[in-house]
Amino acid sequence: MPAIGESVAAQYARCWEMLRDVVERTPEERWRADANPQLTPARWALHTVDAVDAYQARSLDSMDWGSRFCDWEGGAAEELPTRDQLLEYLDEVAASLDARLRGMTDEEMLAPPPFHWTGATYLEHWLYGLRHTHSHLGELNMLLRAAGEETGLWR
Repeated sequence: MPAIGESVAAQYARCWEMLRDVVERTPEERWRADANPQLTPARWALHTVDAVDAYQARSLDSMDWGSRFCDWEGGAAEELPTRDQLLEYLDEVAASLDARLRGMTDEEMLAPPPFHWTGATYLEHWLYGLRHTHSHLGELNMLLRAAGEETGLWR
């Protein structure tokens, strides 16, 4: 029977495949289109990856929001990552999270995280991140659908 961390890592791996698929399906001309900033795919994809990256911090003081690119909400469209840059960032975050999760013992997974609002245990903390990621995956798929594009595949 795999450890809790290995099971959570496997679910994140599927989630990252889905995010990669949605990013790759988004037409280049729409990726940073900023007619309505709330509907810019690059903003939501950046926020999704940035959040998981930031929540890997070991303490509140070491959280590093938005340091890789720009502020996902307020940054100018041209400051947002290209699709290739976002996918590179996604790969880095996925690899670091996978190593972190697979390296945690079941006891560590059941210990309290530094971010009390994400849950009482690290397990809840990582599930919080998974739910957050899936929420934004749904939004990105809806943007594809609204543009008449084929949506990403479920994994």
